[in-house]
Amino acid sequence: MRTRRLRLTDVYGLRGRTVPRGVAGPESVGAQVAIFSSSSGKQAAAATVAGDLSFRTTAALPPRRSATRTPLASKRVWAGSDP
Repeated sequence: MRTRRLRLTDVYGLRGRTVPRGVAGPESVGAQVAIFSSSSGKQAAAATVAGDLSFRTTAALPPRRSATRTPLASKRVWAGSDP
């Protein structure tokens, strides 16, 4: 599967979780989106691209001991396999 980069447009907190939202190109409709932490390299969340080219999911908040606790402040998003 080919990897495509997507755009993370908004990140906010809701009831103790992080809510990342974004958009993708038309070729990504129905594709699984993986959101990876750039600090740990681990997958933080996953979503499916909707027909309107958007995706939305929830993820755990970063640990309190984190230097920057801004939720998903430095995350990378892609559709397909790991880059």
